[in-house]
Amino acid sequence: SNDPIYNKASWMDEPVSFFDNIWHGGLAFEYVAISDIKPGDEITVDYGPEWEEAWSNHTQHWQSPDGAETYISPQEFNEDPSIPIPTHDVDNQLMWENIDA
Repeated sequence: SNDPIYNKASWMDEPVSFFDNIWHGGLAFEYVAISDIKPGDEITVDYGPEWEEAWSNHTQHWQSPDGAETYISPQEFNEDPSIPIPTHDVDNQLMWENIDA
């Protein structure tokens, strides 16, 4: 799209902090099919060998961060809305309690 609302090439040069107060999209991907897409067809994206290698390296060396045992997934929150959402302070308190235990 040539619509400047969805294609702000200048944003590619901005630091991440620039987006702290941006609450609308400005970057978009355009996909071009190399053949007709029929109803029911599965669409896949190939990120290329560099991405595959980086992902493989990540999964082989990844370690869960400290405090991960207190993590509650969005799916868990959606399934049980009564789960209290801890604030940053409460989350830090739980982390220190687990370290002291």
